Amino acid sequence: MNPSDNPGNFVSGRAAGWTAFVVSCVALLLAGSAAADTITVDDPVSSFAGSADSCQLGDAIEAANDDVAVGGCSAGNGGDVIQFAPGLESIDVNSDLPEITEDLSIQRAAIDPIVIDGGGTRSLLRFGPGIRGALFGVVLRAGRGFGFADQSCLRVQAASMVVEDVVIERCEGTTAARFSQVSYFEMRRVILRDNEPEEGEEVLSFTGSTGTGEDILVANNLCPAENSSCAVHLGNANGGANVVLRRMTVTGHESQNSTAINIVAANSSLVLEHSTISGNRITDLFDDRAIVRVAGSLTLSNTIIAGNERVGSATPPSSIEVSSGGVLVSEGYNFIANNHGVSSTFPAGTPNVSSDWAGETSSLLEPGLVPLGDRGGWTETMMPLPGSPVIDAGDPAFTPPPDFDQRGIGFPRVAATAPDMGAVEGELPPNIAIAPDPLDFGDQEVGTTSAPQSVTITNTG
Repeated sequence: MNPSDNPGNFVSGRAAGWTAFVVSCVALLLAGSAAADTITVDDPVSSFAGSADSCQLGDAIEAANDDVAVGGCSAGNGGDVIQFAPGLESIDVNSDLPEITEDLSIQRAAIDPIVIDGGGTRSLLRFGPGIRGALFGVVLRAGRGFGFADQSCLRVQAASMVVEDVVIERCEGTTAARFSQVSYFEMRRVILRDNEPEEGEEVLSFTGSTGTGEDILVANNLCPAENSSCAVHLGNANGGANVVLRRMTVTGHESQNSTAINIVAANSSLVLEHSTISGNRITDLFDDRAIVRVAGSLTLSNTIIAGNERVGSATPPSSIEVSSGGVLVSEGYNFIANNHGVSSTFPAGTPNVSSDWAGETSSLLEPGLVPLGDRGGWTETMMPLPGSPVIDAGDPAFTPPPDFDQRGIGFPRVAATAPDMGAVEGELPPNIAIAPDPLDFGDQEVGTTSAPQSVTITNTG
């Protein structure tokens, strides 16, 4: 199923065990807090005035912050949980939500996600410094930010943070999701799509933070043409970031440079595993522009950086550009379309001596991927076409984890003899069995009646 078509069911295939998992995560997150209370939001509107007859989301956050009853919301008690009443599908936010200043988990109460909609005018969730936060099963939609203090959809400055089963979409203004000075975070099954950051802003930003992300889709976000980066940004003058991202797809972006990933600070590091960066476009015609820019450190394994292009020029963009002092490491089994500027790490070859596939400006490698679409699982993916060179081109000695590709449970990381390069496994061709085998009914005399014969054709997978 595809969450863009049916966000209310984007995790319905994972219903079994989800509630128990969230309870255990919240218990771990809030361990050491005072006896936590659950505050249930039941109002489809969150406004400045609040309501004495119902519990609005803004009032619930204030009740959790101050441990007092606010409007129709019960008092928090330290390390609280905000959940949503059964049947409540969405909340229209008509006033900026308060900053979260105490340990807090915000989570759906059922399988369906809750949509928190800023209407294109309001900033949404801000987890403040020093707290422990969690966000489960939420769609953050159409937030708008006007500066660092009012990020459009999600700003995290917490000491620790878990973000799981979350969609961030159609957010405008400032960075859609910013992790700043977070001691440790975990992201699992997160989609960022159709956001519109302003000039100088990105879609997903990590600054002064350490953490991991798995099963992530960053797709079709609209950045200003003059931006020097767009989708994923690590580090700035306020601090570096140390991030591990696994099974991530980045596609459908345009900017002057570093369209997909920009590792800005020298003290930032990114480990990128089992991921696909394809279908992005560089708008600047300078030869040194690249899809991925590295001023810090980048380590790649089983990752595709190919199928990207430069607007208005027959000269293709470099796949990776490493600035002075930057470090690029290959752990093998990567597919790099154009090794311009990084041939020492990715010498041309199919494969080369490091088991990578690497092309050159004059002889690009094409990964043979279908456009982003619904191929099962909880997120859209870019699956290899039949005959693609990335199929079974991963490490033949690979053993899980990961057990699954970006689509999650039910989609093994290895479908045949070795994992495919990139975030998702291609589909195996049908294995046809015919019975009887050999197929031989003997001689039949024309014009005479013979006993009927049957043939059974089976797809054995």
